[in-house]
Amino acid sequence: PPGRVVVLGNSEFASNANLNLAANRDLLLNMLAWLAREEELMEVRGRDPLSQPVVLGDDERKVLGWGAVLGWPLLVSSLFLGVMWRHRRQTGSGA
Repeated sequence: PPGRVVVLGNSEFASNANLNLAANRDLLLNMLAWLAREEELMEVRGRDPLSQPVVLGDDERKVLGWGAVLGWPLLVSSLFLGVMWRHRRQTGSGA
């Protein structure tokens, strides 16, 4: 049988940093299956929503970091103070 060749522009898609991005892993596995004449191994794989990485810039990372450090404690504290204020108002105790 004739040989098979796959020609790519570069190998960046198969690097460790990019393998999990988009469908690079599927492309690599399907290319290898096609080259090995194992077409039954080739498939269109559905995207697993848990394996899709979230790529954040520096600004987004800072916002999320400060939100975790300050946001949640402020939210919980304000809810606690609101419940306390409402309870005091309903019971009629002033101080």
